[in-house]
Formats: sequence, C-alpha cells, structure tokens
Amino acid sequence: MGPAAPSGEYRAFVLRLWREPDAGQRYRCSLEDPGTGERRGFESVEGLLAFLAALTAAERRKAADPEPARREGSSANGGHGAPPAKGRSR
Repeated sequence: MGPAAPSGEYRAFVLRLWREPDAGQRYRCSLEDPGTGERRGFESVEGLLAFLAALTAAERRKAADPEPARREGSSANGGHGAPPAKGRSR
C-alpha cells in the first residue's frame, strides 16, 4: 500500500486498547498517527468514538467548503475559480 494521500481522504492510525486493573470493565485507548508520531489518549471507547466522529465531521465540512483562495479568485474571473490561461480568450 502506498503512502497516505495528503488531501485528507485517507487517514491511518495505530489503535491501542487495554484494561487497567482498577478500571473494571472499562477500556482505555490511544490513537497514534504513524506519519507524525502524534498520540492521543482516551479514557473510554466512547471518548475514542466521539473523537473519530468529530474528526470525520470536520473533514467533511472542510471538503464541502471551497478553499478561501479559490473563493477570492472566483469573483475576479467570472466565477470560474482559476484565472484564464494566457494567450486564450474566453
């Protein structure tokens, strides 16, 4: 499998689950991004799931909203998002 796409369409994590002796039946969790080494810990599986739900919701909103630079450029060229190529008329 190739490297993760930088566009945010692909995410990989190392998930660790364990029970601590004093926690009873509760699991603790951690997610690690193998690309950056960033690790985030969770007190419960519910906390982990809430984080993943928020992460994916934020990425869906970001994908649905055009980039600010693209919005700015669209007003200057008739709403097409990119300037016309040099030497070509519209």
